Amino acid sequence: MNSTNVLFRRAVLILAKKYGLTLRADAAAVLKELLTHHNYLADDDASLTNSLDDIAQAYMHHQGTAGQIVDAKNLRQVIASLSNAANANTPDDADINVADMQAHLHVVNLFKVHKWDYSVDARVSPEPLQLHATAAIQSHVLRDRYEIIRQRIMRNENFRPPTFAATRSIEYYEITPIKNLSGCQSGTYLLFGMLTQMREGAHHLEDPGAFIELEFSGEIQQTVGLFTHNCFVLVEGEYTDRKTFKVAMIGMPPSETRAETISTFGYNADMFGAPREASSLTAVAEIEKDAVNVSFAIFSDVWLDDSKVLAKLRIIFEQYSSESSYIPLAFIFLGNFSSNPYIYNSADFLAYKDLFKILADLIHEFPAINRQSQFIFVPGPTDPWGGSTIPRAPIPETFLARIRAKVPNALFTSNPTR
Repeated sequence: MNSTNVLFRRAVLILAKKYGLTLRADAAAVLKELLTHHNYLADDDASLTNSLDDIAQAYMHHQGTAGQIVDAKNLRQVIASLSNAANANTPDDADINVADMQAHLHVVNLFKVHKWDYSVDARVSPEPLQLHATAAIQSHVLRDRYEIIRQRIMRNENFRPPTFAATRSIEYYEITPIKNLSGCQSGTYLLFGMLTQMREGAHHLEDPGAFIELEFSGEIQQTVGLFTHNCFVLVEGEYTDRKTFKVAMIGMPPSETRAETISTFGYNADMFGAPREASSLTAVAEIEKDAVNVSFAIFSDVWLDDSKVLAKLRIIFEQYSSESSYIPLAFIFLGNFSSNPYIYNSADFLAYKDLFKILADLIHEFPAINRQSQFIFVPGPTDPWGGSTIPRAPIPETFLARIRAKVPNALFTSNPTR
């Protein structure tokens, strides 16, 4: 067996013993190709170990606690992120313009956000759901929310019981299920549940197993927060002989930083639907710090049937065109786009369609802006097919043929959007 294969086997053992990572056959081939290409499988143990540390730590950062089995697809993503992060720190990235930032601007249509079903046993969301849920699923909304918040609480160090016997004396907060109070004597307990009202004039705390009436009398310690019915709270107090719970303290569940969530679920966890960045968070932060000239122009109630509005838009476009270094990364237009509510008839259909033709021709007159900026359109309540229902779908494509042809960076999204 040659020295290259010996060192590669050593690399696999380092990943397994030091980080608990097991490589599949396809991932092993990708890793060997990478290490061979960069000549890390030479007789330099320090170089090999440092490279493996970087790869293993980045993989665990991306995949979280669920990434113990390494496959080729996720390993390639991690290697690409390390490469892009290194490139982002080079001097060539000092001059950043609007065109460079387009790749980092993502608009998330609310109708394309993933819908997840939370699994209590696995503590994960196994598969995306459809937008329109069944009646049975709707009854589980509050229960799922309870479990998700409870898992976040239990990850907090103040609520996590000590692991080893030697540390049993360390104090921590222990949450008691409400149903367990029925067999307990009067005393002080900490509960977690949803504020609700089982009967008029009384407040209750409910969890998946039971509910209990709350007594708000005497001095109560209250943390910062807005407490309403159906919100989930931590309540500390005394269980009384009357089978009620006298509240001494009420507060919101502890928050969790983004870094802590990422360490649990992994950086590649797609919770919202936005594209995952290939580069690291550090590299993106550096780009944001250096991009001092990047800006957004936001307009509301852009009535395209008003000549005064079109005249003002022309002046704005002319000013930005004269200063090419200050062209916004995006123009964000918030509806309504007509001063008159849209009526569902053929006349209004043609009139509304002409409005975006006029805007398309106006933007097309300014090539630099048309080429460099994104044009994001968020519908208002009287735009088609609007109404009082939230969320609102994007403006239908039947109105947008002209602006799609003349403004390639036009993007029509939902209301609300991200």
